[in-house]
Amino acid sequence: AQDPIGSMDVANRNGSIQVTVPENAKFSVEATAMDGEVHTDFNLATDNGNQHSTVSGSVGGGGPLLHMVAMKGDITLHKS
Repeated sequence: AQDPIGSMDVANRNGSIQVTVPENAKFSVEATAMDGEVHTDFNLATDNGNQHSTVSGSVGGGGPLLHMVAMKGDITLHKS
């Protein structure tokens, strides 16, 4: 088995972010999309408000933090 990757920050100032994570991964996530929406294949609550959208929580009991910020774009978190 592979060792887990540590915490990651992903940011895009003018566009969308798409990240694919193994279905059985263990991680925590905090994502904010300004002027966009957040979508996820994982069982996480999303808050798609007027000015910004967010998702946060733990998958598989939690683990390294995946922190994502998109300005003027959407964030999509897929299962592989």
